[in-house]
Amino acid sequence: MPTMLPLRESTAREATVRFRVPVAREAVEGARRRVREVLAEWGISEREDLSYDIQLVLSELLSNAIVHGSGPLSVAVQRDNDLFIVEVFDAHRDMPVESVPGPDDESKRGLAVVKAVAYSHGCERYPRGKRCWAVLRGR
Repeated sequence: MPTMLPLRESTAREATVRFRVPVAREAVEGARRRVREVLAEWGISEREDLSYDIQLVLSELLSNAIVHGSGPLSVAVQRDNDLFIVEVFDAHRDMPVESVPGPDDESKRGLAVVKAVAYSHGCERYPRGKRCWAVLRGR
C-alpha cells in the first residue's frame, strides 16, 4: 500500500500530497483510495462529481504509467483554491500517445478520458522520466 508523505501543511484552500506507488496494476485501487481520503480531509465528499473525476483521471494517468512507463512511480495531488492538479511521475521518458481504439478494444481510451474530464492536461519530460498531469476545476 502506498505511503502518503505530505509536502506541506494544508489549509482549506491550498494543499499538496505526494506518495509512491508500486509498479503493479492493483496499485491503482490503493492510490484511488488514498486520494479519496485526502479529498475527504479537504472537504470534498466521495459522492461529489469532483471526487469521482479526480479519481478517474488519477486511474487513467497511473494506469498508463504502470503499463507503458517504468518505476519508480509517484503521485501528487495539489489543491490550489478551486483548481486540483493530479500528477503522475514515472522513470520512462517516452511520451504517451493518444490512440484511436477500435470498437472492440478494451483499452486505448485513457488519454481521451483525461482530455474529456480535465480542464487542461499534458506531459513533460525530465532528465529522469516524465510527469503527466491534469488540472480539474472545483466548485
